[in-house]
Amino acid sequence: MKIALISTVGLTLAGQLAAQANGENEPFMGRTRAVVTDSVVTPPTENPNEGPMRFPNLLPEDPGSYVELTPTYGPQRRHFGPTQAVRFDPATGVETVMPGLSLPEPSTQWLAGQQLMDELEEPLTEAFGSLSAVTSSTYPWSTSCRIFFTQAGGNYVCSGTMLDPKHVISAGHCVHSGGSSGVWSTNVVVAPSWDGDANAFGTANGVELTTFTPWTQSRNYGGDMAFIELDRPVGFLTGWLGTGYSSSTSWWLGTTFHMAGYPGGCFAGAPHQRYYSFGTFDSVNSTNAYADLSATCWVGGMSGSGVYFRDSYSGQRFVYANLSHGWGAPTSTTKVGMCRMTQAKFTSMQAVFASDYSTTQEDIVPLTVRTSATSVARGAALPNLTYKLCNASQFNPPSLLRSIDVYLSTNANISAADMKIQSHNVTWDFGVNTGVTVGAPPPVIPATLAPGVYYLGIIVRNADADTSNNDTDDFDAVRITVY
Repeated sequence: MKIALISTVGLTLAGQLAAQANGENEPFMGRTRAVVTDSVVTPPTENPNEGPMRFPNLLPEDPGSYVELTPTYGPQRRHFGPTQAVRFDPATGVETVMPGLSLPEPSTQWLAGQQLMDELEEPLTEAFGSLSAVTSSTYPWSTSCRIFFTQAGGNYVCSGTMLDPKHVISAGHCVHSGGSSGVWSTNVVVAPSWDGDANAFGTANGVELTTFTPWTQSRNYGGDMAFIELDRPVGFLTGWLGTGYSSSTSWWLGTTFHMAGYPGGCFAGAPHQRYYSFGTFDSVNSTNAYADLSATCWVGGMSGSGVYFRDSYSGQRFVYANLSHGWGAPTSTTKVGMCRMTQAKFTSMQAVFASDYSTTQEDIVPLTVRTSATSVARGAALPNLTYKLCNASQFNPPSLLRSIDVYLSTNANISAADMKIQSHNVTWDFGVNTGVTVGAPPPVIPATLAPGVYYLGIIVRNADADTSNNDTDDFDAVRITVY
């Protein structure tokens, strides 16, 4: 998919609109291209009083010391009663059991994903019998995540898959140790397309954790599924997969499924190397599906990996399960169990996701300020400046004008206390959970600025559903050297 970039240097607003009418500006996701206007340079100001980062990077200092967490199969308690979602807020320590929900009538249902970048086909060179390494950060591999967390005093890793801009599917045991005496995970950090560092898309932090009563009450693998709400909508950078469920046993046994995640143990490159496998299941029941892996390497660390199929008609990928548990390795063939998406889980998932987005007002979030310059002279203009504006809400507003301030900072915490070097406006017709890449007027570095290392970022001035996420920090700011 081509991304719209707009430069207004030398163009009046009337000239830009004329260019649009002539088809010079490509559509983005079926909508009119953003218009950038009114570039203004203001005198630089400095103020040392900055607030906290909106998306602090909480990646552990030694991620290689975190160990895999995939429970081995063994005796488990039967779960009696309904399957209900259980939510946990790490900031407050409050746990909430969601009420039982009425189930949809269809025996199968789904939600589409979103491809936001060029696509790379699955290699289809390995079956569920073994796994192959994948190094690409292109969709759909971009949706595969490494998850770091602390649980009961230990530091662990799991895997997960993006399901929308700020939600990841994973395993229940990655967010809760299971059973009525189990504990919730803390310090949850998600890194999409992890390869030993977070330079692909940055990180996001888990601000709310959800799993299901069969896991939290009975440690039953039929409830070993989880959703993690993120503070940073990194899915706008990675894209996300669709999700769905089917009650048909024959469909489950006759469908080819795909899985990508981060194993540990004896796999080459572990724990920082993503691995992929595909194939059909050997057996299935109402809550779990099972497959044999010929490899004797333990797949610990792949827990939570989204298990998806690709629709042959639309090409869309839909997550229908997650890797839950395994047994057998290293002395024999590895066997793995997947927790199926069911009607109850799917309905709860929709309610959970909907509650995390505004439905009455847009929430415009800026991401990934970038320039091709690594260094620039004082008094000179940058060669270019791009960033993303995303509507992280379920509200579809009319065409909006956003006022943008461009700042230089001595650290990666961009705030209004930093040095403002430019202001401009952006007009864009946002849809629900959509965004646009903006090509802004290249700002000029003040001639009186002291040489050194700086971070360039933006702040959206307009009020919306959440004004706390209107600036670009850490990965979403860009580092430059001024000389």
